[in-house]
Amino acid sequence: MKTKQTKKISKLNAWVFNFFLISFLTLGLHWQTAEAIVIQKFERNVKTGYAVRTLVEKLPRAKVEENLREFVKISRPSRLLGSEGHNKARAFLESKLKLFSINGGSYSKEEFSSLDNINGMNFIWEKKGILSPDEVIILGANYDTFFSAGKSSVEMPGADNNASGVAILLSMIELLAELELPKSIKIVFLDAEEPGALGSQDFVKKLMTNIGNQKIVGFINLTMLAHDTKVSDLEKRLNNFKLYMRTNDQALASLVTSAGKRLYGNMEFKETVLSTEKKFPATIESFWSLGLPAITLSQNREGDLNPRHNTSNDFVETLNFNVFNNTYRYVTAAVLSWNYGIVK
Repeated sequence: MKTKQTKKISKLNAWVFNFFLISFLTLGLHWQTAEAIVIQKFERNVKTGYAVRTLVEKLPRAKVEENLREFVKISRPSRLLGSEGHNKARAFLESKLKLFSINGGSYSKEEFSSLDNINGMNFIWEKKGILSPDEVIILGANYDTFFSAGKSSVEMPGADNNASGVAILLSMIELLAELELPKSIKIVFLDAEEPGALGSQDFVKKLMTNIGNQKIVGFINLTMLAHDTKVSDLEKRLNNFKLYMRTNDQALASLVTSAGKRLYGNMEFKETVLSTEKKFPATIESFWSLGLPAITLSQNREGDLNPRHNTSNDFVETLNFNVFNNTYRYVTAAVLSWNYGIVK
């Protein structure tokens, strides 16, 4: 039989437990609210570069970085086509796109024949424009990793190549899903690019087959965007990346660099015309072959190439997150400026 003192202690313990439980839940809700993207009504009336920057910076740096870390962690030891890590990467991308699409946009999957009876899978997210839905810009990044002699057990984290491109696009989608866009945006996560640009070839072929009235402005490929050093850089500079293109891609290149320079001048993507002899990079060649403008945004391959790319040492811990975040802001600002028709 409980004494009065025992009952008092029990009541006190229950009160203390409830107090801490409510405090914990309240604190948790506070954190959720702090991390959520909140866009005020007046901020949706985008008419200036300042308004574009305000939107871009709604997504905190920590969230952009988290998208990269999470993707690498979930897909260990590698994203070799057909491996366990590759399957986990697919599941991760689908869950993220499904979640973001609740707020806006839609996603789809396109399967295609690949290598050794293993099918590839491209994931496509799209947000239709409300004023000019047939005017479309496409961005993409490959999510598979290098073959490493075909051994899926070999550690191949692929943080820079190409979790960096994947994470920037996931971060962009998280923001774009919350907005009403005048023009359409497609974002594609490409599979089986490492063994020969198989994902981009399949994607662009299906795109052109079902093009209808769409006016494709061009394709922007994001790859290896989180390595930058002063020590090994031939120019001894930071934030000096490259935009690889043909002369035919000048309009698309200017669309990106003019807005990027204007809004985030601390970051540089130097326009670099590829010679006809160069075969880098294969992804944009898939679009060129069918007559579409296409450019690649990447690190300075000639002056500061990541020595760890396509090795077991391409870890998150080796990345430059300052330049990675600068790149997210630069590219997202350029895409939004095009979409809202902001030229100054």
